[in-house]
Amino acid sequence: ITTDGKLFGCGRNNNGQQGSGDTTNVTTFTQRLSDQTVEKVICSYNTTWAITDDGKLFGCGNNDYGEQGSGDFDNVLTFTQRLTDENIKEVVSGNTTWAITTDGKLFGTGANAYSQEIDTEDEPISEFTLHDFGGSESSTSVSPTISAMLSVIPLIVIVGLIIGTVGYFLRKQ
Repeated sequence: ITTDGKLFGCGRNNNGQQGSGDTTNVTTFTQRLSDQTVEKVICSYNTTWAITDDGKLFGCGNNDYGEQGSGDFDNVLTFTQRLTDENIKEVVSGNTTWAITTDGKLFGTGANAYSQEIDTEDEPISEFTLHDFGGSESSTSVSPTISAMLSVIPLIVIVGLIIGTVGYFLRKQ
């Protein structure tokens, strides 16, 4: 992300995670979402998410488990907006994607082999679902404890990536 919010990417693209419309690896930095000002970018091995300065959420890439929230299980080859009626604060993604809004609502989609998506029968979820941890039908926000836990998830992911990368290079030695 440049200082003025332009998003550039390159690299592996076997699942469309570069948002280029195809699955050809991208060998030079190429601008994406040129009509948006990007504030955050979140990448996992096969997916990419971008949050704009006005809270819009765009994603592309792997969707084997419904982690793109598109309503199906087809890979998403171009950046596509999700949760269009929400103002997104943070997103964390792997085989399951979690998004938290600026007003504390938590949405999830994706793999569910171990009931990551609460109150379901272990089948993948292909659309973002609002999760209510408030204990009543009228509550639509995440408890302060859950919100605090979610705020450290990006740090945990970064530390995990660093440890994994260091381990990889040490094994190569």
